[in-house]
Amino acid sequence: MKHNLGIAIAAFAFAAVSASSAMAQTAQVTQVTTSDERMPRGTVRAPANAFEIQVNTGYAQGFGPQVSATDNVGATGIGQPGMGAGLGLAYRATPNASVGIVGSYSMADGAGGTDLRGATAGLDATYHANPYQRLDPFLSLGTGYRMLWQSREGATPDSFTHGFQLARAAIGVDVRLTDDIAIAPTVGGDVNMFLWRNTTGTRTEMIDSPKVNAFLFAGVAGRFDMGGQRQRPPMFVGRR
Repeated sequence: MKHNLGIAIAAFAFAAVSASSAMAQTAQVTQVTTSDERMPRGTVRAPANAFEIQVNTGYAQGFGPQVSATDNVGATGIGQPGMGAGLGLAYRATPNASVGIVGSYSMADGAGGTDLRGATAGLDATYHANPYQRLDPFLSLGTGYRMLWQSREGATPDSFTHGFQLARAAIGVDVRLTDDIAIAPTVGGDVNMFLWRNTTGTRTEMIDSPKVNAFLFAGVAGRFDMGGQRQRPPMFVGRR
């Protein structure tokens, strides 16, 4: 009986020592893997909890029906090509997502010697598909307010037309130059409905039968991230 009890105690002690040794080895492997300073090949650090400045410039053009005439001014065409620029201030909450405020300004030469100036202001959310890769496709969605100024030659008064930017979308591919800087070719567009117009020295008028029109943009964008962290790609360590 005592002989059997001694064998059982010895077997239990041997199993306990073996398990402790295996756990120590596993913990050591995990620690070495997660503390390794080398980045996986082809990957970059991604910003998180960071403040992000966004800029863009490129070609801009409106499409769709004219903005209907009101009592004090005729119809306004929006189909002239021009150039635009934009600025955004965002919070990069995670490597995959950011939210912020955006604005844009555009210029175009209208028909009959008129000048068209446009501006937008709104909210924006961006999703990054591969933030830890050198090439990172993204999708931005938003909404806001659109304004349009039309300056005419001669004594014809200038007009200011404005309404809602119902929806805005843009796609592109970030090319990560450093941990803090990325540039991207991008294309996008929005759909709008102008509801109000006023001319110099007159009250604001409602636009009868407002119509939906669109503006398209194609150009290059830049992102500049400040503060926060630069996260490494998640690493999955197998356990034996």
